[in-house]
Amino acid sequence: MKTKQFPLLCLLFAATLILAMLSGCAARINQAPPITSSHQITNERVGVQVGTLYEQGLLEKCPDANIVYYHLPTDMLVALEQGKLDCFLTEDITYRIGKRHFPWLDCLDDPISSTHVGAAISKNSKHPLLQSQLEEFMALLESSGTADEMKKYWLSEFDPDNCEVDRSGITGENGTVAVAVENGYEPFSYYKGDELQGFDIDFIYRFCRAYGYAPAFYCVEYDAIPIGISTGKFDIGMSVVISEERGENVTIIGPYLTLDVYVAVKGEAEEKVGFFSSLVDKFEKTFIKENRWLLFVQGAGTTLLITALSALLGTVFGFVLYLLGKKSRLIDKINGLVSWFIGGIPTILLLMVLYYLIFVDWATIDGIWVAIIGFTILFGYTVLEILTTSVSAIGKGQEEGARALGYNSTQTFFHVVLPQALRIAFPQIKSELVSLIKETSIVGYISISDLTRVSDIVRGRTYEAFFPLITTTIIYFALIGLILFVVKRLEIEMTARSIRIKKIKKGINVR
Repeated sequence: MKTKQFPLLCLLFAATLILAMLSGCAARINQAPPITSSHQITNERVGVQVGTLYEQGLLEKCPDANIVYYHLPTDMLVALEQGKLDCFLTEDITYRIGKRHFPWLDCLDDPISSTHVGAAISKNSKHPLLQSQLEEFMALLESSGTADEMKKYWLSEFDPDNCEVDRSGITGENGTVAVAVENGYEPFSYYKGDELQGFDIDFIYRFCRAYGYAPAFYCVEYDAIPIGISTGKFDIGMSVVISEERGENVTIIGPYLTLDVYVAVKGEAEEKVGFFSSLVDKFEKTFIKENRWLLFVQGAGTTLLITALSALLGTVFGFVLYLLGKKSRLIDKINGLVSWFIGGIPTILLLMVLYYLIFVDWATIDGIWVAIIGFTILFGYTVLEILTTSVSAIGKGQEEGARALGYNSTQTFFHVVLPQALRIAFPQIKSELVSLIKETSIVGYISISDLTRVSDIVRGRTYEAFFPLITTTIIYFALIGLILFVVKRLEIEMTARSIRIKKIKKGINVR
């Protein structure tokens, strides 16, 4: 990244601080009348986490409620604080966690409904054995009193600083089970440092110890767990809300927990901490505690890896497609059809099709490689279109002149047409690279802890949005600058003008 861009980063950071203060003032000024009863909920904005099905109980009592869906409970808390929500639905355990971070958080006295949570099993080849083993295991936990001990340890007396999962005794002689969990869901499944902790993680380790399995955890968005189970990508999905409709596609064992669902509202605010003291506390929780800064470094590395490999492989792939299309009209027609199809579907849909359908039986393939394959295909067809447009912009006279000098068709293309076409193509390729690195932010949907997903993980642990979001923005800005710098250097090296200048300099003898 160029040095002159550093002041722009500082300006961006300062402007964000000012906006944060102003938005906080605006939220305090524009507070809606407090909700004291569920009967008051008519057209109010009610936040619900996607996939929890909590809205079903609310809509039975308040059919006119305006449901707003969120992926993270943390985002609902922030939205409530800023006045973007009037209330949101949460189970009693998550409410207590949120109350610890946001003392102003309150909830209505009576639960709006209750929900039953179980373990979903995919109907793949492991289904019959896993079903019988999980049913037996849950019965054993209940009869021995271990289930009550786990609930007390992880739920009623949860201490995030001292609670640890026992990972000993895992042999794996009976193979591996793929387990889908939601990270950032304290105290059920969350990252403490670089290790997963929580009730669901403890449950799976105890199960694997008892039946000789080795667990392979996949951290995905909560609403992606039922999808992965129904397609057979995962063997077990934890903390799945039980419903009759879901039971038609997957087998849900349990419930192992019954949770009361409450309406969380904004209560009386306590005395506010000074702005700068609050800023220091947020910084410490975001970066220093549990060495969370390492998560951002790892996330940035994952994002850069996916972008770099996808761009490199996609460029080669697109170039090969172009050469094949030049030699065969059939391949050219197929390229056009595939390009049209890919351009008409969202990128996230392509990745989910690859991950949950195409590579569903490839249990050992890492989500990173699925993402690289997906973005390689996308970038490859983008390069194909750019090359086609750039080459067609080169006049026929260039080819005719080269052929008159004795060049064959291959020499004409590589030595005359392609160098000129690349000079036209590079600005478009740079623009597409910027789009590529931005589009990688969706890979969290297929169990990849990239930069954006790391931001969600940290927000889920700290219940703070400011520093994770600002840091993520700045890192993306820096990564884009780095990639553009590298491409610019390549552009200079590959232009015919730079080659001529080098030759001229070699012939000059300066004394």
